[in-house]
Amino acid sequence: MKKLLLFSMVAAAALFSACNDDSDNDVYSCEINMNYQNLMSIHGCVEASVQEDMDYVCSSANKMSPGSGKTGTGCPGGAARTCSGVKGGTEYTAYFYDAEMKERSCDQIMSVIDNFDAAIR
Repeated sequence: MKKLLLFSMVAAAALFSACNDDSDNDVYSCEINMNYQNLMSIHGCVEASVQEDMDYVCSSANKMSPGSGKTGTGCPGGAARTCSGVKGGTEYTAYFYDAEMKERSCDQIMSVIDNFDAAIR
């Protein structure tokens, strides 16, 4: 649950608070691979069509743990759980690579993200 909350904090604070309108069909991503204070490792990735949002996601991750966020043009395969949705008019897909995420439904994951997003606004 701690990994879910931490990844959710990064993703929610960044992606879902910084939505822009972009008519491009390009895919941009932010892969987060973080060993947070040597307590837990987190591996996730978010894709969206708005490059500025992905830049912001990675910037937020890098503020929490320098070097943990990497922008790109797509997430790697092999995710344990994949969730998609729309936040602030931006369609996104979130990939979670940690094995314990396989046990959580997207509804559970998104509930944590939505609750955190509401709390920081």
